[in-house]
Amino acid sequence: MQLSATHLLFALAIAFALISGANDGASLLAANIAGRAFSPLTALAILTVVIVLGPFVVGTAVATTFARGLVTANGNEGRTALVIAVGAAIVVIAWTTRAGLPTSVTQALIGGIVGAGLGLGFPVAWGTVALVLALFAGAPFVAALIAWAITHALRVLPRRGELAAGLRHLHAIAFAAQALAYAANDAQKLVAVFAVAAGSAAAGGAVAPDLRIQIVIGACFAVGSLVGAVRLGGRLGGKLLLPGPLTTIAADLGAAVAVAGSALLGSPVSSPQAASAAMIGSTIASSGRTAVRWPQAGRLGAVWLTTLPASVALAAGVGLLFRS
Repeated sequence: MQLSATHLLFALAIAFALISGANDGASLLAANIAGRAFSPLTALAILTVVIVLGPFVVGTAVATTFARGLVTANGNEGRTALVIAVGAAIVVIAWTTRAGLPTSVTQALIGGIVGAGLGLGFPVAWGTVALVLALFAGAPFVAALIAWAITHALRVLPRRGELAAGLRHLHAIAFAAQALAYAANDAQKLVAVFAVAAGSAAAGGAVAPDLRIQIVIGACFAVGSLVGAVRLGGRLGGKLLLPGPLTTIAADLGAAVAVAGSALLGSPVSSPQAASAAMIGSTIASSGRTAVRWPQAGRLGAVWLTTLPASVALAAGVGLLFRS
């Protein structure tokens, strides 16, 4: 039974890493494509390397929250709960992806873990869940406000000659900062899933990253990002708003600060969600509210609002069936 659960969780973990790349990675690459700081392959290489090595540099506080901060279950019970949680998250993500929009993979996994805990009768840390959801909801607003302020600050600079080249360098730095913030936050859901599958997250203390597993995570994430980049890149860049150099720089920096700040508290948030909100805030500051495609932004919000309850309900139902 334990061997079967372990193998199934590893298989789901690989699929989940591919899906995370197709959603999260493609969304992050879309902003770089708009700003043209790096070639697409260079940007993907930077993002992949940061994801592989990030946990060794910034720690694994968010991975620890995913692995045992939301629901108390160890050993084979923990693997069973996570199998249900990841499976439910994958189903919900597939459902929302049919609309051609990025969803929150992190939100789907949070809902799946809580729902699996409820269905299987495991203790749910409601205080931690409430804090995570509060920060999850607040991060996009913080990212939008920071991006709005950065855009106003950058607008006073002339964008000609050397200063224009300086803005391109600044965008490169902003993209790297957002990639590092992603590695410190969202990407750690993959670290947590693989750690539970490997049995390295069963006892107390922080989840310890494993270089071999991190290389597998990075490879799967990169493949998923390549698959999803074309599908999501055009939608974020062309339908949500009218991107420009100032917009992408401010959005990357705003999202990076909001996501990294949440990581310091050990709380997972959605980097693509924060990035989209930051792009809206930056666009309002640079071009006014009419430059934002509000119907598309509303559709994004609707998808995010349905992701959490759908994953909770599905995982709880599967957990109840398994339990009975």
